[in-house]
Amino acid sequence: MRNDGMTGSSTDLDLQLPDRRLRGRWIGAAPTRHDAYAPTLVFLHEGLGSVELWRSFPAVLCARTGLRGFAFDRTGYGRSSAWPSPPGPAYMDVEGDVVLPQVLDAAGIQACLLIGHSDGGTIALDFASAQPPLLRAVVTIGAHVFNEPRTVSSIWQAREAFVTGDLRARLARYHGDNVDDAFWLWANSWLTPGFEPMNASKRLPRVRVPVLAVQGAQDEYGTVGQLHAISRGVYGRCETRLMPGCGHGPHLQDEPRMVEAIARFIETLWRGPATGAARATRAVLLAAAGLLTASPVLAAQVDACTAAVDPIFAEARADESRADDPAAAVRLRSAADQNRSCADLELAALAVEGWVEGRRLALVGGAPDQLTRIGGILTRVAEFRATRVATSLVSQQATYAEAVSRAAVAAAQDERDEMQLYLAHARPLAESLRLAHRDPWPLPIELIEAELWLEVDRFAEARAAFARVTDPGLAARVGLGRGQVMERLDDAAEACAAYRHAAAGGLAPPATERAWLALTRLKCPR
Repeated sequence: MRNDGMTGSSTDLDLQLPDRRLRGRWIGAAPTRHDAYAPTLVFLHEGLGSVELWRSFPAVLCARTGLRGFAFDRTGYGRSSAWPSPPGPAYMDVEGDVVLPQVLDAAGIQACLLIGHSDGGTIALDFASAQPPLLRAVVTIGAHVFNEPRTVSSIWQAREAFVTGDLRARLARYHGDNVDDAFWLWANSWLTPGFEPMNASKRLPRVRVPVLAVQGAQDEYGTVGQLHAISRGVYGRCETRLMPGCGHGPHLQDEPRMVEAIARFIETLWRGPATGAARATRAVLLAAAGLLTASPVLAAQVDACTAAVDPIFAEARADESRADDPAAAVRLRSAADQNRSCADLELAALAVEGWVEGRRLALVGGAPDQLTRIGGILTRVAEFRATRVATSLVSQQATYAEAVSRAAVAAAQDERDEMQLYLAHARPLAESLRLAHRDPWPLPIELIEAELWLEVDRFAEARAAFARVTDPGLAARVGLGRGQVMERLDDAAEACAAYRHAAAGGLAPPATERAWLALTRLKCPR
C-alpha cells in the first residue's frame, strides 16, 4: 500500500506489455459484485507528469464518486520503462491507439471513464475516436487539439528553465533516469515546425461518448479556443467549463471545484447503488434539484400543468405498465387536445406517440416510405426546443423524447450503432429529469434500452438492461420482456419463471395472451 501524496488507499503494480513495462496504481477499493459494472476512472497525466504529480486529486475524486481509479506512468515517464524505439512527434497517437488499449487490457479494466490532463486529454480524445466499447465518457483538463502560439511560447520558456534553471532537477525527483528523454520528446515534438497534437478534423467527429472539457481561464499553455474546438468538433454531447483564477492545472489549483464539477458530470452518466456515501450524495443532489425547481427563475422556464393533470399521467403510466403503450398514447392525446395550454401534456402525448410509431416501424423493417408520421411527430417535438431555454425541463424532456424516438427508428432499421448513439444521448437527460422529480416520457430509459436491445437481437445487453429496471409497477412488463430474452438465450427455466410472473401481473389482454402462449410453447410446469 502506498500514499505518496494521494489521500486514501492505493496499490502500485507493474504492467508488463508486449514491448514495455509501465508502473500503475489502483486508487480506492475494488468494486463489489453489486456494482462491478461501474466504470473505472483512468487518469492520463500531462506531458511532463507522473502518477505522483496528480497529487491528491484522483483519490479525492474517487472518494467523491464512489468509483475506483487507476493511474499510470506513461511510457518513458516516472517509474515506467523507456520507449522501445523513439516514437517522434506522433507519440500521442501511439499512446492513444496502441499503448492505452494494452494498458486497459493488462489492468483488467472492462469499463472506463478517461480523465486526461494536457497531453493526457489529447490522448484520451485520440482513444475515444476509435469508439472502443469499454469507454463511457471523457474528461479533458487543458487538452490541446491544435497547436497555437501561446503553447509554443510557454514550451520555449520551459525549455530554457530545463537547460539553465532548476526544472530538470525538480522533474528528476519524479522521473529519475527517464527525465531527459521524457522532457526532450515532449519539447522537441511541440517545437517542431508544423507540429499538431492530433488530427482534429478527422478524429474529433468520431468521438461519440459524452465529453466534459475543462480549462483554466489563465491557462499559460492554451487559449479558450481549445474548448471551442473540442465542443464544435466532437460528434456527441460535450460540456465545457472555464475555471476562473486557474492556469494549466485547475485540478491542482482549485481541487474542490474541479472534483465537484467532474463528479456532477459523472453522476449524469452512471447511477451507482444507493448505499453509503452514494446515497448521501444522491440525497444532496435531490435536495438541490428540489430547491432549483422551486426557485422563481427556473419555475419561469418550466411550462407546468395544474395538479388536475396528475391523474391523467398516472392512468397513462398504468397503461404502459400493462404493456399497452397505444392506449397511453390515445389517453394523453385526448387530454392534450382538451387542454392545449398545457405543454407538459402535449409533450408527453408526442413522446408516447413517437415511441409507439417507432415500434410500429419495426414491423415493416423501418421502410423509408413509412417514415412520414414519425417525421411529423419529431418536427413538433423540435418546436418545443426551438421556443424554450435549452436548460429548461420542458426542453430536456423534448430532447429526451426525440432521442428515444430516433433510437426506436434506428432499431427498426437494424442500425445498432445509431440506436446506441441516441440512447447514450438520452441517458443523462433521463437522469437530469429524475433529479428534478420529473418522470421522463415515453418510458424510463432502462426499459427503453431493454426493449430496443431485445428488438435488435442483442440479448445479453437486453438482459442487463431489464435487470436495471427498478420500478415495481413495471414488473409484469419486465417479466414479459425478460421471458423473451431468456427464451432466446436457451434458458427455459428462467424464461418460464419470467413468463409466469408476467401472466399473473395484470398485463393488457394481448400481452397476457403472449405470456400464456409462451408458457404453453415451452411446456412450462404450472
